[in-house]
Amino acid sequence: MTKPILFTILALSLTTAALAYTFKSPPNVQSDNTKTSISFLHKRVLTPDASSGARGKKQNIRAHQSVRNKNSSQCTNKPPYLSKDTIPNKPAPKSTFHTIDLHITTPDPLPLAAYQIDFKLTTPNAKFSGFIQGESQFNQPPKYDLAALKGEHVILASFTLNEKRKLKKGRIRIASISVMLESSPATQNPIPAFQSKLIVAASSDGKKIPNAKLQTSLRKIK
Repeated sequence: MTKPILFTILALSLTTAALAYTFKSPPNVQSDNTKTSISFLHKRVLTPDASSGARGKKQNIRAHQSVRNKNSSQCTNKPPYLSKDTIPNKPAPKSTFHTIDLHITTPDPLPLAAYQIDFKLTTPNAKFSGFIQGESQFNQPPKYDLAALKGEHVILASFTLNEKRKLKKGRIRIASISVMLESSPATQNPIPAFQSKLIVAASSDGKKIPNAKLQTSLRKIK
């Protein structure tokens, strides 16, 4: 071959190699633009340029967070969350607590040893919250039927086996009832109303005490 032909072939070979190198894809570049952006931003955040300063670092961190938030927003299995604007501004009902003390007065010389009373709350939104023991021979909480609590109506009863000489005479607090009252437009009076009735009062010998009286007193718990 002549020299011009050889130079021409050599020039074509070099041109082909240069074009192939130019259009060759970089080995570490991924096809996913999101992964490429995150990888690039990770490098910028982990190895920031010293000349960029604190302002450049903050911008890199913000850009990294925006990419992560954009990717996480594409998930469809996240539960819906209510914003502050969508939460209804409804005030919670305010509750007050009251205590009703129950006293029984017996004529001398008959001390009280057993009793049974009927008690019912008549105010809407009023509920029993507890039954408390009394004093002296009634230092234990009264007995009651759980099934009778429906409708805020209960029958309380208690007795003692102490000797007659150890029993307190006259007026004695037999029990206390704790009541919770929720305020509402229907509850105009913040004091619970109730009905009470003495069914029976008996002495230590098991006999009914005539002229025994049931008395109640209401006090609010602060």
